Amino acid sequence: MINLSSFEGSPKSLINFSGLGDPNNQIKYHNKFKEIAALKNVSQRDVSRITGINPSNLNQIFNNTNKSNPRLDTFLKIWIVLGCPPLNKCLYRVED
Repeated sequence: MINLSSFEGSPKSLINFSGLGDPNNQIKYHNKFKEIAALKNVSQRDVSRITGINPSNLNQIFNNTNKSNPRLDTFLKIWIVLGCPPLNKCLYRVED
């Protein structure tokens, strides 16, 4: 257990949770799957074939042109095929 009394100031000021509880302010992220796949010499066609994700949908995910973030199960399928790279290398937050 963390002893919050050891922090100076309010614990809420230490971590930015803005947007997490607000349904009108959804967090948007983009991925770097396209770059990771290129580094690993894995084609979108291979990822589509292995995961069963429709090539058109996969292209939108790889190019960050989809209107919403992919579902978690879709993200995980792609992530696993690409060798489970560190998440901080896969995702970055986009400010609207």
